[in-house]
Formats: sequence, C-alpha cells, structure tokens
Amino acid sequence: MMAAPGEDRNTTGWMAGHPLQLDEESAFQSLTQSFRDFLYSCDTDYRILYMNESLVQRTGRDATGELCYQALHDRDTPCPWCAFERVLQGETVKWQGLSPKDGRWFHAVNRPIVRDGKIVGKETILQDITERRKAESTLLEEQNKLEAIMSAIGDGITALDRDLHIIYQNHVHEEKLGKHIGEHCYRVFHNRNEPCDGCQVLKCFSDGKIHRRQSTAFTENGLIYLESAACPLHDAVGNIVAGVEVVRDISDHRRAEEEIKQLAYYDSLTGLPNRTLLKDRLGQALAQAERDSRQAGVLLLDLDRFKGLNDTRGHTVGDRLLQSAANRLQELARAGDTVARLGGDEFAIVFVAQDGEQETMHLAKAVLDRFTAPFSFADHDVFSTASIGIALFPADGRDVDTLLKNADIAMYAAKERGRNQYKFFSAEMTQRAEERMALETCLRRALEREEFSLHYQPQINLQDGWIIGMEALLRWQSPDVGQIPPGRFIPVAEDCGLILPIGEWVLRTACRQAASWLAAGYQVPVVAVNISAIQFRQENLAGSIRDILEETGLPASHLELELTETILMEKPERAKETLWELKRLGISLAIDDFGTGYSSLNYLKHFPLDRLKIDQSFVADITTDPNDAAIADAIIALARSLGLSVIAEGVETREQVNFLQTNQCYEMQGYFFSHPVPPEACTGFFTEGLPTGDQRLFLTSPC
Repeated sequence: MMAAPGEDRNTTGWMAGHPLQLDEESAFQSLTQSFRDFLYSCDTDYRILYMNESLVQRTGRDATGELCYQALHDRDTPCPWCAFERVLQGETVKWQGLSPKDGRWFHAVNRPIVRDGKIVGKETILQDITERRKAESTLLEEQNKLEAIMSAIGDGITALDRDLHIIYQNHVHEEKLGKHIGEHCYRVFHNRNEPCDGCQVLKCFSDGKIHRRQSTAFTENGLIYLESAACPLHDAVGNIVAGVEVVRDISDHRRAEEEIKQLAYYDSLTGLPNRTLLKDRLGQALAQAERDSRQAGVLLLDLDRFKGLNDTRGHTVGDRLLQSAANRLQELARAGDTVARLGGDEFAIVFVAQDGEQETMHLAKAVLDRFTAPFSFADHDVFSTASIGIALFPADGRDVDTLLKNADIAMYAAKERGRNQYKFFSAEMTQRAEERMALETCLRRALEREEFSLHYQPQINLQDGWIIGMEALLRWQSPDVGQIPPGRFIPVAEDCGLILPIGEWVLRTACRQAASWLAAGYQVPVVAVNISAIQFRQENLAGSIRDILEETGLPASHLELELTETILMEKPERAKETLWELKRLGISLAIDDFGTGYSSLNYLKHFPLDRLKIDQSFVADITTDPNDAAIADAIIALARSLGLSVIAEGVETREQVNFLQTNQCYEMQGYFFSHPVPPEACTGFFTEGLPTGDQRLFLTSPC
C-alpha cells in the first residue's frame, strides 16, 4: 500500500512509548478499533495478526493471517523500506510515504511486539497526512512567492523581534549590509551598542504606527545612504510581535542630488560658488551686517586682457589661469568670506567688514599684490593683473542687485583708468557708466548710418622730400553725441565686439581710397592701416585682406599694416606664421608704438618686418629728457642693424626734427607737417607740396 519512505517531522506523542507487551494486546485492539488511523500487527513471518476497522474498510477485507506485503502492498516479497529487520532488533521505525493506489500520503510508526522479553512481531500505525502535506505545500508555495516578491522589490527587508534582534532578512538586505540574522539592529544599521533615539522599529513597538526616515550605514564598501519605512507586525489577537523595516539604498540618488546641487550652485571649472550662490551669500551678508550694524560689500574682480590671452594661447591655458586665479583668491579670503566665479574671467568676494573702507582697501591691495606674481605653468609663465570694483552696504546699495551693479560700474572705472587697480563706487561713476552704455548703443548704429570716416596723415622722408605714405586714421561724427575721439570709442568697440566689422570697414575704405588716388595719377607709395589685436587673431586674416585688395583693385605693394609689438608677442610663433602669410601677398609690415610694449629680439629678427615706428611718447620729450633721447637713439640703431626703416610719429617741433635728423632718422609723421585731414584735402599735398609749419620747406610728390 505504501511507496517511498520519508522522515517523520510530526511524531505523535502517544506512539513514542515502550514496545507493546503482548498481555496488553487485547486491550489495545479493543481501544484501536474505533481509531480513524489505520493499525495492524504481524508476526515475525510477516503474517497479519490484527487489523483495525479503519484499515479493513480501506482495504475492503480483513486480511488476518495473510502476508502483510501481499495483502497490503500487492507485492510478492517484503518491502525493504518496511524496515522489519530493524523493528525485530527492537527499534521503532518511522517514515512517510505516498500510496500509489490513490495518491494519498501516510505517516507510519513501526514498533516491536514483545512477549516475555522476546520480540514476536511488529505493530504498525498509519496516519493519513495528505491534507497536512497539502497545507504545508501551499504554505511553502506562498512563502516562496512572498520571498520572490520581496527579492524582486530590490529593497532590503528585515523583520525584528521586540528585543530588536533581526529574525528575517531578504537577500537584498544581505547583499547590501551582510548577513545579520540574530544580531541587534542598532549594531547593523547604526554601528552602536545601544538603540539610538531614531530607531523607527522601536517607535513602531511604542505607538503601532508606520515611521519613515533617512539614515546612513557603514558597510565594507564604505558609507551608504538609506531610506527606510518601518511598520508593526501583529499576531492573531492584535498584539505587536515584530517590526518589519523596508530599507532602500539611496546613495546613487544622494550623489545625483549633490551633482545637481553642484551644477546649480557651483562653477564646474574652478569649484567656486557661481552667481546664483553668490547672490544668496551676499544676501546673508547684508542681513548679518544690518543686524550687527556693520558694513558688508562685494569686491568684483576682472582679469586684465584675459580674452586676448585666451584667444592667443588657447582655452587650455585660459582655463588653467582661471583655476590658478581662483586658488589665489581663496588663499586670500578670510573666514566668513565667499569667493565666487561669476562667469568668464570675472570673480567676486563677498565680505562683512569690521573697519569699513580701511579693511576693504587692505583686501583689495592684497589681491592686486598677489596678482602681480606670474602664473607659472609647466612650459611658460603667464602674467595677468586684475581690475577691481568695490561696492559697500549700505552706502552703495541696500540690496544684492544694486550692490553687484555698482561694483561692476566701479570695476569698469578701474579698467578705464589703466587697469591693475581698484576703485570704490561713487555716484559719478553711474553717470559715466550710463554714458558708456549710450556710447555703445550709438556705436552699434554708426556703421549702418555711415557715421565713420577716415582722415589721412602724411608720412614724409626729409632726405628727399617725398611723401612716403598716408596713415589712415578713424574718425566718428555722431549726430547724437558729436565728434568722438578714437581713444574714447575704440576701447568700447573692442569690449563689445564691434572692432571686427569696424576694422574691416577701415581696411576696405582705405584700400578703396588709395586705389582711387592711384587711378587719378597720384603715386602714393603706401596707405598705412592699423590692425587691432582682435583682427590679427581672427582666422584667415591673409585671405580676408587678399579679398579686399582684389575687390578694391589696390596692389598689395601699396598697403602697409601697422601692428603693436604686444600683439606680436602674445603668441610669437603663430604671429610669425600670420606675418609671413601677409608678406607673401606683397604687403608691407610695420610695428607701431615701438618701445611701449615688450619684444624678444630673438623673435624680432625672424619677423618679416619693414619698418619700426618710434612711439610719440618718446618723441614728445626727446629734446629735454635724456632717457627718451636714449630710447629713441637705441630704436634707430636697432632698426638700422636689422635692415629696417624707422619712422618717428608725433613730431611737432623743429627741435624734434633736428634731433631725429642728427640721429639719422629721416622718416617722420606729426602735426609739424600736417594734422590728419579728409581725403579730399590730401590732393593738394600731391600737387602743391606739403608746408611744414616753418619758413619755406615744401615736400613734393615723386610723380
């Protein structure tokens, strides 16, 4: 009747006694006739001695006297798993098996029958456990489903008893925090020996409610951030017997939040607070200053000529300079100060001052002093000074935006006054800033309104009396503002990016004018045009000039470009390439304002130059200042040794002319000979000569 045996997990208590004595047998049989369980006994020859009524009904007959393995198991030989031999040795044998007849499960207990101390047979009780097995199987299936669900959730799940010992954890919890069955939760989660006040499961036991929190835990991989929810677990009568906590690792989320915060409030290049965070810190500083009756303010700093350096030496060098500048400012900042990068090459320091202007001046001077030292990189040094504008609370503004605006105005005032200095805001600066903004607005409309014009100043050679060139000089007559000198509007054009279209207009107009003079028979050797640093740095400068020459019909040999030595020395190797591209077109090249910048003679001798121009600042006092005289004499000697011609600009007196001639400089330009004049006034120079301002000296055209 039975199939494979199994191990008993539910021993019936009354079956666990001593072997049955034969004198008890009749009483036992009477008792077991009414049992629902199946009972039979057999002798040592396997013959059935007794079957109770339940077994008779199941088998359909009383098989007393028959062999048990034939009557009950439909076999011709004893079943080895019946363990008869073990029973005959005095052992009680238990097993579970499946009936092949109807698929029901039975639990069996086999024990010896003893008569006069001798084992004479065995007694077997069979209990139908089919329903129990089904319930166990269903429960196991539900447990597996629950475990699968809890594992699929992706969160760590733990159950704790009322003593806060972990009594269950799913594999996610085990992977994140390790296996901790039986341990105290405060050791696992909090690295403590006692429960912490924030233990959510402990709160569940107290009030029976769900509690949530965020916390941290130390693992073998370091600190992780957790988000958890704890709820109570009740028994059948409503008593809280355990607490369940669902734990989620939010470390990635926290890192993402930090990254978003970093992007939102900090500059990615320098790591400094950005404009948004600066305004918040400035607002806090103003509130503190007002509360403590102190001064607060902002120091706005801009790196001088950074754009030129960034364009010539590349963005990599520019970025390294910005990072180094940020480091220097942080080193100078005091406790409580905020250093920020507002964008580009603009930085700010927010501070609360104990001693007002004196303390602020000390900070500004410290910054300027720190920026006088070169920024040393692996292959070269970079020099960059700073211009600083300062606005103080409450005198210069009582809110964040006003202070920032006024500090910006003060910073531009520092730039206009020569850079590398600091300026406190004043009310007069507002008027100048408004005028500058109005000037920029007018400047943007000047080209389309054709408000620009070119005047020309002749360049002469006193050895032969010829006009050797005409320098084109830009003039602006604004209908709104009037005549505006170049020194006022050219810096504005450079700052707002208009210098490129204006420079292109100057070059095209000068070439067209020179071509018209040549067509009229006036043999002007060259027309000289100044090129700004921004123009020189643009891509394909030579190609653009070639197009203008072709468009205007001016031969390249009649064009001279004037560049400052500062432009050439910003990036000498690249400058040399550009100069040779221009030289191959047939253009003449001159260094303007020579002596006011810095030059490397090693590079200078490799540049394809034609002329040096002595700056008028040396010419002005050439007859009274020995230093200026020495510099002019040195430039003349240098040009002669390099095979270059040399011309002095800004010549205004006979004494200056005589000094230059004595020192073998015969090419000159200045008010002594002529002011810059409109193009129509130049024709008289070509036909009638050029009066020099003294008695009877005239210069004639070579035509």
